[in-house]
Amino acid sequence: MDAAFAIVGRGLDDLAAVDLALLTPIDLQRGVVGTQKIIDRATVLQARLIHEASQRGLTESGARDTASWVAAKTKTSKGTASKQAKLGKALDTHPELANAVDAGDLSPDAAGMLVPVLDSDHSGDAGDLVDACKGATPEEARAAGFRFRELNPPEGSTPKDREEELRQKRSLRFSNNDDGTTRVDGTVTDLDARLVPSSLRSIIGKPTVGDDRTFDQKMADALVQLCSAHSNGSVRGGRSNLPTIIVTIDVNDLNGNTNGPGFTSRGDVIPAEAVRKMTSNAFLQRVILDDSKPLDVGRASRLATEDQWRTMVARDGGCRFADCQIPPEWCEADHIHDWYAQHGPTNIDLLVL
Repeated sequence: MDAAFAIVGRGLDDLAAVDLALLTPIDLQRGVVGTQKIIDRATVLQARLIHEASQRGLTESGARDTASWVAAKTKTSKGTASKQAKLGKALDTHPELANAVDAGDLSPDAAGMLVPVLDSDHSGDAGDLVDACKGATPEEARAAGFRFRELNPPEGSTPKDREEELRQKRSLRFSNNDDGTTRVDGTVTDLDARLVPSSLRSIIGKPTVGDDRTFDQKMADALVQLCSAHSNGSVRGGRSNLPTIIVTIDVNDLNGNTNGPGFTSRGDVIPAEAVRKMTSNAFLQRVILDDSKPLDVGRASRLATEDQWRTMVARDGGCRFADCQIPPEWCEADHIHDWYAQHGPTNIDLLVL
């Protein structure tokens, strides 16, 4: 192994010695992609080595688990080490996953998104899931895995059971940093992960002159402000200023005839059972995606209406420009036919995010 590491080291030294200023744009693109391929192969190899070390019980005494041992030895985070350990175990346990990764059809990050699904109790064919995710991004693999678990529940499991299983994973931890600050870590369902920041943003309000706080600082202040208001009994406006979360779901799934999930504007997959719970305290707006007539305003207004905006969020899910992953909240509504040059109407079928 020492000889192999020496060869790899010399190759990396040669790459590091390249004068970046002399590279053409095409060379730079090849360098970025080629380096990522090397990183991916090294990631998979390390994951397998960690799993093999764990199988042989080679962790040093005093380490709570393999991930702790790896983190201490490599000076990396416990989260990164744990992720590698889980990937190595999954590659050993699921041959379909290992074959796809080795063939380059799945990146380690995309494969990692499938690990919780493959290791869970389900009634589907793991090979079908892996095949469906070949060439997918990590986000696409995560969504596909969620959909797979929804369509292939354990025998005898109900949607309500699965929603409760997700909620059982919720947690909130406070860790003292020993420097006068405390770290807050937690896990909530995807739905709550949209509701909480939406509520905090409504407390932050619009930017004001002289406010030089970062967005993260504002969010932290909003959370403390909300808790302080609750503790002194002065919580106000909860019913009149509800946060907005746009969820798209098929009417049959909402009515309970089928159990397909809903999707937030950020692409989060929300179980049908959770969406049904939302509707008991939510404003519902019907958006018919194949009929634009009720949402056409022609030349009466250059800017898209609020209803048109919501329809585009449901229809487009984000920026429609090729390969752009920007979420709807960061997009602008654009006329396909220019408003000035082509006299384009503000009609929903001629607007795009």
